[in-house]
Amino acid sequence: MKKMITSLALVSACVFGLSLLAYGNSITINFKNGRTVVYTQSEISSITFSDSTSLSYIFSGVKVFNGINDGIDIGAALPSRMIGDFTIEMDVKPGSNQQTHADILDFNHRANVGLVIQQRGDDLNNFDFAIGNGSSGAVITYKLQTGVWHHIVFQRQDTEIRLYINDALVDTKPCFAGNIYYLPNSSVTVAYNKTYGRYFKGEIKNLSIK
Repeated sequence: MKKMITSLALVSACVFGLSLLAYGNSITINFKNGRTVVYTQSEISSITFSDSTSLSYIFSGVKVFNGINDGIDIGAALPSRMIGDFTIEMDVKPGSNQQTHADILDFNHRANVGLVIQQRGDDLNNFDFAIGNGSSGAVITYKLQTGVWHHIVFQRQDTEIRLYINDALVDTKPCFAGNIYYLPNSSVTVAYNKTYGRYFKGEIKNLSIK
């Protein structure tokens, strides 16, 4: 069953000495002095951050995806803040079977458009980590072990993309100098593609996008 994350659950990290953690229908604010405050969605009308604030979507704990009809829709607010450098970090344990082109994370990508972490066709758990500017792209391919947890960091820095697995740099590739291009009003989805399905089977925890 798909789960929709509203704009209230898309939050920023490290704002004026505090951090925010959001999932579902509540927002937890963890202050650096150790104090924690929890607000429900019904208590909050809006949250505003300055343009200088880094954007981060985080969920903690393990989310299990069935590979059939299960995924999380983060919404369409994130792509406009992800056109340049970025860091995506998460822990992933792939399942023993996958749909063709199964998606761990998808910014409504197309060929050379957007950002995606997607299985390479039917090559089980062999994933492409890719970005595109509309006419060209950059991709790193890495095969994850079935049933094993991997700590994944996928980064773009200037004209290079990098992939770290379990804190070790496993590959780098050159990429274009300009912005990543996204289709208008593209939603970001976890464990599926909103248009084509491509459901991922496995477990994901501690997802951070910034």
